Formats: sequence, C-alpha cells, structure tokens
Amino acid sequence: MIKYFAVGLVTVSSAHNVTASDIVVKVTFIVETPYSAGTTIDVGYAGSTSALLSSSTNDVIPGTAGSYDSSIPVVWANTDQPVVVTIGGSPSVGAGHMVVEHATPQN
Repeated sequence: MIKYFAVGLVTVSSAHNVTASDIVVKVTFIVETPYSAGTTIDVGYAGSTSALLSSSTNDVIPGTAGSYDSSIPVVWANTDQPVVVTIGGSPSVGAGHMVVEHATPQN
C-alpha cells in the first residue's frame, strides 16, 4: 500500500493507519517549498516519532527543495497507527508531501 499526504507548517498525521506489524519498505519526504531556517522534520508514529526519518541525522533538509527518502525496512508499531510527520521550529513558510510504502509480511 502507498500513503500520500500533504504536509504544511504543523505536525500532521496520515488519514489512514498503517497496520500493526506491517513493514514500511520506503518513505519519501518531498520538500516543495523550502521551510524557514531552524525547521526540523521527523517522521514516525506515536511513541517513536523519528522511526522513519530523523532530524537528528539530517534525513530531511527542510530548507532545501528536493526529495529525501529511506529504503531501510522498518517493522511498524504493535498497533494500527497513522504515520506522523512532526514539524518543529515553528516555521513561517514551507510545504511538502509525504509518501509511505508498506506491505504486510506473508506467513
């Protein structure tokens, strides 16, 4: 499954949950309008807000337009949860999109 949603100046969650124990196979954050200086962007879920992309390792450079992704497989949370994009630093400008690809493991 693929989830695609817009991201603006505040923290946002996807409209649909990722199923418990699914594997996130790829995430892409697209900075369309560069964010204000000092902005941080983390992507994950409640309880692990930087599980997919982390501001502490500069996975996304908010002030530079472009596409930032990771293909490191991540086993999702133990419960169905939305993807959460946490916007820090109180930006006054900036916009992007989040794309999350995930799959259910076969038994």
